[in-house]
Amino acid sequence: MCTIQENLFSFLSAGSGELLNKEDIRGAVLLRINNNIKGYSSVRTSIINRYINCLNLNITPCVYNLGSFGASGDLVPLASIGSSILGIKPQSKLIHPNGNILPCLEVLKEFDMEPIKLKPKEGLALVNGTSVSTSIACNVFDEIQDLFSISLNVISLFLQSIKSNLHYFDKQIFEMKKHEGIFKICEFFDNSLKDSKLIYSEISSKKKEDSTNLIQDRYQWRCLPQFLGPIYEDLKTNIKRKLEIEMNAANDNPLIDPITGKVFHTGNFLGQHVSSAMDNLRYNVALLNKLIDVQISHVVYPNFSGNLPQSLVVNKNNINMGFTGLQIAASSICSKINYYSKPIANDFFSHCENFNQVINSESFNSSLLSRDQVNLFRNYISYAILFAVQAVELRAFMTNNSYNPINLLSKETAKFYEIVKNILNSKIGEPLVKDDKNMFYTDIINVLQRNIKLKSDIVTKIQNIKL
Repeated sequence: MCTIQENLFSFLSAGSGELLNKEDIRGAVLLRINNNIKGYSSVRTSIINRYINCLNLNITPCVYNLGSFGASGDLVPLASIGSSILGIKPQSKLIHPNGNILPCLEVLKEFDMEPIKLKPKEGLALVNGTSVSTSIACNVFDEIQDLFSISLNVISLFLQSIKSNLHYFDKQIFEMKKHEGIFKICEFFDNSLKDSKLIYSEISSKKKEDSTNLIQDRYQWRCLPQFLGPIYEDLKTNIKRKLEIEMNAANDNPLIDPITGKVFHTGNFLGQHVSSAMDNLRYNVALLNKLIDVQISHVVYPNFSGNLPQSLVVNKNNINMGFTGLQIAASSICSKINYYSKPIANDFFSHCENFNQVINSESFNSSLLSRDQVNLFRNYISYAILFAVQAVELRAFMTNNSYNPINLLSKETAKFYEIVKNILNSKIGEPLVKDDKNMFYTDIINVLQRNIKLKSDIVTKIQNIKL
């Protein structure tokens, strides 16, 4: 028994708060395996195999959401993982495959696994590193990829509801400015809208009877490639690439060359790349939210929407307020999304660990803040979907006296529209919302956000933008 190594798991048993999501914990176990199998960590295969066995058996450590600076890595969360999986601290808990939270030794015994005693270096190899922060960040990024694609599909419906112009997505625009993001956004909307009967193809064809009386649409429509392009580039390069490298890195300390035996006393455990990626992600989510909220505000106002009914009211014969309540609720979420956009990596200096950790990455906290913000944005985009569906149905009625827009929409957006209507059990040919009294919006918002989280058809069968 190596007392120094095992004592790490005693003084680091300091986590508190709420349990992390199970998928984040399991991801962290997987990434710690990936770190240690690279051969620079000096751990026995029996320890790596124990982590693998617990992962395969769906045995999950209890890890809390408070306790890491991301400085020497995720010391406290990773200690929670190691102490329970190896049976080092009897007080540690494991989540049984049946969902019950039990003492670790009880669960290990049931599955014929004995506690493992540590040898020199092995404790450090298990508690130093960015695995927990990176796991949360990767899971958050996985969802934001889905939400970004859904957002572009929502915007495609909005563009058709106001009878916008394909001209803004001409690929020659890319040739004049050269940014990859502009090209990718132009490519997406060109493909999404090219066969729509509600989109003009040239600026000169913009109808004079359009109530806006504008030859060019306002910035939230005309500048989409230039506004969304940098978001695409940040997601793909500044965020995705950093996370891909980090999740495949050797990041404990010290690291040892297995061939030469050379020891590297390193700072690879610092999670700065993760916090940089997550701070950047929250900034971009806030930008995307800002754009869609402006679009909603114009779609519900006749002077800016090409005479769509105010608040997207269908039945004007009764006392109906249409989407007024939805807009109030959706806008209230925007403030919180924007609040979360602030960076945390630069916010707090520390004198902890006897002035050793005077700089810290805040990767753990940044990843958790990103999770909170993305949860908000998932709810927000569910509101936006409702606005987009109702808007194109009203445009269809104004165009051909039918609330069925499918023959007017482009092929790609018609698919998205039909998926949403099916999820909401809303009959095609009838408006999503006709009378206030027949609606309980909370239910349909929750149905949409739940389908997004579970990666239903609304995620898997729509046009996606590849990051």
